[in-house]
Amino acid sequence: MNKAYYFAIAFLILSCNRNQPETKNTDKVAEFENIVGTGYLKLTADYDECGEWGGHHEEIKIVRAEKKLFAEITKDSVDCKNLTSRKIIEKKRVALNENHKKAISDYLHELLNKSLEEQIPYHAGQWYSAETIDSTLVLNYHEAGNNWKGFMKLKVELSK
Repeated sequence: MNKAYYFAIAFLILSCNRNQPETKNTDKVAEFENIVGTGYLKLTADYDECGEWGGHHEEIKIVRAEKKLFAEITKDSVDCKNLTSRKIIEKKRVALNENHKKAISDYLHELLNKSLEEQIPYHAGQWYSAETIDSTLVLNYHEAGNNWKGFMKLKVELSK
């Protein structure tokens, strides 16, 4: 009986260690069904050209209107000598297609990964965030350097 017992344990251990294939839904595009009524998903980037005092602000707000998704893109500028002098320099609305939705979904995945890698924050740097109006999704990433180009890449994709 001892041999049978050890054989059963070994069999169970070996069965559990088998590599299972990963299932990835990389081809599936998010439909953003949680964006309804006055709801939205807001993606922001705050830059630091004025050092620890901040810099310009960019925002991509995903909204639904007439059963369609849109990206409302805004960008401001700021005079570092007068930080209250913000001016909107870019404002446009883009109807989202499948490629746009995939780009947004990819951006959110990348932002999540970046936020999990984040080190101790500094006083200056870029600040990226994604949040829904009801706070069911909140992601933040503070970058001390200027290496991550995810937000700029998303803006380019939304312009296509």
